[in-house]
Amino acid sequence: MAATRSSGQFVAHPDYLTHASEVTSRAPHPAPPGCGPSDQIHVSAAMPADSPPSRIATLKRQALRLDMLGAHQRAEPLFSQVVAIVEAHPGEGDFDLVEALNDRARCRFNGGQLGLAVEDYRRILQLLDPRDDGTLVAITMDQIHRCVEGARLRAATACLREPIALMIRCARTGRAVDETPGQSRLRTLARRLLARGRIDLGARLMQRWLDEASLRGMSLDAETLADLRSHALALLELHRPYAACEFFRSIVYVQLRQRSDDALSISGALRDWAGCLCATGQHRSARETLALAESIVGKV
Repeated sequence: MAATRSSGQFVAHPDYLTHASEVTSRAPHPAPPGCGPSDQIHVSAAMPADSPPSRIATLKRQALRLDMLGAHQRAEPLFSQVVAIVEAHPGEGDFDLVEALNDRARCRFNGGQLGLAVEDYRRILQLLDPRDDGTLVAITMDQIHRCVEGARLRAATACLREPIALMIRCARTGRAVDETPGQSRLRTLARRLLARGRIDLGARLMQRWLDEASLRGMSLDAETLADLRSHALALLELHRPYAACEFFRSIVYVQLRQRSDDALSISGALRDWAGCLCATGQHRSARETLALAESIVGKV
């Protein structure tokens, strides 16, 4: 939300992550009696650099730039300096305390300091006249409601953070869930064959194990998937792209079946698969798979 009372406008920004403030144009300071327009311009240009209007303009310009760049913690002290200068010179020049408070409230809102933003918005309500500034009062009340609602949602998310972290830790402690003794022996044999250099036979056994795991709906943790990826990369380095391609395809299917929330992991598996497809000459499928990987990353 941005307010410019000197220009008669008060603009609310619904998306606090992307909106930027508009710098309100200030009228030139009046020239002494007997001066013409050219003299007035000369007087404004000769205004001392440390005067309150000049200081406010400099601080506000720097603060707005930082706020638009997302450096809200660095911009907030500058907005606070502007508020302090305006409060120290009440009724002088073209200063507007409502505008200064609104700039700082917006910055605090963007930076997640919802409680402090509410304090600024409540001060704005005290300065506004409901009879003359009814629209501004309504907009300010809406901003206060958004701050309160955001704080409520943040508290609810904090309550769920620890149980979710516990679930993730429990998921990572196991290997392949519900793995039968036969499947465990099969995977162990496949890993031994791969370690001894019998790549083709070891890869076939590992692929068989992975297919059985997929058919039985077994849940594979991140460590197991990382092992499978290392086997696939080894096959690719040994110039066996077709066998590696089967591994990467299976890894992608497992992650999609498990509805993994790790978009970057899924995108990485798709990129690996696309590289194998390209190595086997399936360039069109490789391009489509790579485009899918990029689209997933773009939604993060």
